[in-house]
Amino acid sequence: CIPLWPFDYIHDYIATAHVSLLDADYDRYGEAFHHYERHIFYPDIKREHYVGGSQWFVLQRRHARIVLQDTTHYRRHKASCAFRMRTGSRFCCADEHYVQILLHTWDRAGISGFSSTFADWSEADWHPKLFTADNITAHTIRTIKAAKHFVPYKSFWKDFKSNFSHIVDPSLPQPPLITSNGFCVVGGQLRNCFLFARKFDVSNLDFLMHNSRTLFGF
Repeated sequence: CIPLWPFDYIHDYIATAHVSLLDADYDRYGEAFHHYERHIFYPDIKREHYVGGSQWFVLQRRHARIVLQDTTHYRRHKASCAFRMRTGSRFCCADEHYVQILLHTWDRAGISGFSSTFADWSEADWHPKLFTADNITAHTIRTIKAAKHFVPYKSFWKDFKSNFSHIVDPSLPQPPLITSNGFCVVGGQLRNCFLFARKFDVSNLDFLMHNSRTLFGF
């Protein structure tokens, strides 16, 4: 994971956001959450609050308190996850499910709806695409930094070629990296979506260090 901006920019972005930078998408896991309904939160949490999202998030102080002080919901979540892992069925992760469900339920307007960290899910795997020295360019970094729209996780599975296939080859036409599915609005202003990006292989180190001042401003 790498920072895309200087420290002062990232600090100002977070300090003035007034919302937690957290994506919470109902369709990320689709029907998987239907099977959790009676085992975790039901009847406390309604079906529309069953969401999932990236484990990379930034929480406002008020939301951090909610997470730390909760004992009821996490206990149910943990119990259900342990049971499913033992039976070999689909498991759930606290930093991808529990936090999203909890905050989406109690303060939906207080979360951004998008993550602070860019990841390319175009390969439809358990993990995002790994950028290596063979497929990273200055154009890729600039395109990620310039994004002011985000695509919910569900869109990656259907449209990843149209959304991401161009970013590793500057010679191709350059439609927006992020489509108009959602705007990155922070503090009432349209902002750049991402403060960080992942996953970068160690083979990128020389390129990133050599171009740090030009690409990242530090």
